Amino acid sequence: MNLPDLIFGQQRNMWRFVVYMHSGSIIQPISFAPNPISFVSHLPEAFCYGMFQPWPWQLSKWFYFPLGLENFVLPVLIAILVYKINSQTLPIRPALMLALLAGITIVVISAFTTPVIGSLIRYRMPGLLLMVLAVMAYLFSMRGNSLNKPTN
Repeated sequence: MNLPDLIFGQQRNMWRFVVYMHSGSIIQPISFAPNPISFVSHLPEAFCYGMFQPWPWQLSKWFYFPLGLENFVLPVLIAILVYKINSQTLPIRPALMLALLAGITIVVISAFTTPVIGSLIRYRMPGLLLMVLAVMAYLFSMRGNSLNKPTN
């Protein structure tokens, strides 16, 4: 099984379908070759592409504005988590790490294969939800740890 080749084929099929159907809000797909090196080198781009579409300059319709604001929820939560980590040590929680990894995978695959903003927003939603829940669970577990610390 060649995952980059399968994702490349799906991207090509989605692009052909979108062009054939004259879909609105078409966005340029991520260009990558169907080989592992190209695929891995484009993973960060795909994550950013999947997380932050629509970009602020693409907010052409009024109903895109709430979607544009939603793009900054996870980065703000991650910034709070990183800030809080400096003061505490967090245990590795496999379930939360799995949820975070599954969320990232959903967002990346959606970004590689979906050339329409509306579809990308719908397809990334489960991944975004998993990532937000994992980060929130870590934040709440840190809050519980700080409440249980003895004071001297």
